[in-house]
Amino acid sequence: MTNTQAKIGLGIIGCGKISQAYFDGAKTFEVLHIVACADLNADTAQAKAKENGCQALSMADLLAHPDIQLVINLTIPAAHAAVSCDILNAGKHVYSDNMRSIGVADMAGAILHGRPHRASGALACHVLEVMHAFDLSSESGRAIEIESKPDRPAALPAGLAEGQGTSLPGS
Repeated sequence: MTNTQAKIGLGIIGCGKISQAYFDGAKTFEVLHIVACADLNADTAQAKAKENGCQALSMADLLAHPDIQLVINLTIPAAHAAVSCDILNAGKHVYSDNMRSIGVADMAGAILHGRPHRASGALACHVLEVMHAFDLSSESGRAIEIESKPDRPAALPAGLAEGQGTSLPGS
């Protein structure tokens, strides 16, 4: 897809305090359209949906929604892996790094323009390997060789205006 007017349908799972930063951040990017949110507490999801002009759904309904391609996982750490697996098994893209939606906008732009995104699975596995090596090294007192060598993601272009640039094919 090369249409610069295209948008990625976005769902948010986990409507706690941090979620509003993601709702607000997503609204600044033309490439993102917030479709729905979900939370274990249906009243919390309903309040966030009303505040942000989207639907409140159960997690199952959010994952089945045909207009949602990308889901931000803001669940508690203990549920993060299981929810991320559920998102992936539903055939959706999942986003979990920082910057209140700039990474989501980058991922959406990458999906729309067929380029690699900066929050790749290969990079996530590398980070996990490095963290595990820190633990092994501190326990054993020896250096641990890192085997993964993912491609280094390109930096975002300098001087981006708020909400601009991440949807461009070369960015």
